[in-house]
Amino acid sequence: MDSPRVAANMVARSNGAFQHHLVIDGRLEGSWRREVKGNSVQVEVAPYRKLTAVQTRAVMSAVDCFGEFVGLPAALSVV
Repeated sequence: MDSPRVAANMVARSNGAFQHHLVIDGRLEGSWRREVKGNSVQVEVAPYRKLTAVQTRAVMSAVDCFGEFVGLPAALSVV
């Protein structure tokens, strides 16, 4: 673990047995959750460290694909 902040984030986000993990290039980089709001889906990503521009674009692309999968426009927020 890199810091107490990372550890606190992991504990705060691990409230379920089936946590949605954010995996980038084969590494566990955070967690994510989704919430359907009206006619769209909001995807919230909580990375353990700041994402690079390339990683952010990759996550945005994955969120777009997820929106297509569920048949709703999707929006990304990074917390």
